[in-house]
Amino acid sequence: EAEAARAAAAAGAHQAELAAWLPAEPQAAARGTVRVLVRLPTTRISRRFGSGATLQQVRTWVESALPETLHGALGDRFELVSTHPRYVSRAGEGGETTLEMA
Repeated sequence: EAEAARAAAAAGAHQAELAAWLPAEPQAAARGTVRVLVRLPTTRISRRFGSGATLQQVRTWVESALPETLHGALGDRFELVSTHPRYVSRAGEGGETTLEMA
């Protein structure tokens, strides 16, 4: 039980570290703001980014916002998918691609 608590604390610290790396979330009405919605197996998360934000920043946000129950299961093994036009980014791909380009 103590080991599980230490692992949870380490995961929480890692998520906070990732979140600190992210740019400030722009206001909803700010020009060039993009709302990103991510569907997870048990929930949805959303955040606003500037259109110049990179897919790596979006991936970092997803990793920092994953519920504890999913963090070990997904880690960084997920795809970012835009439905229209269709665009798929897998781990290690498109890191410098901006939301505007995708």
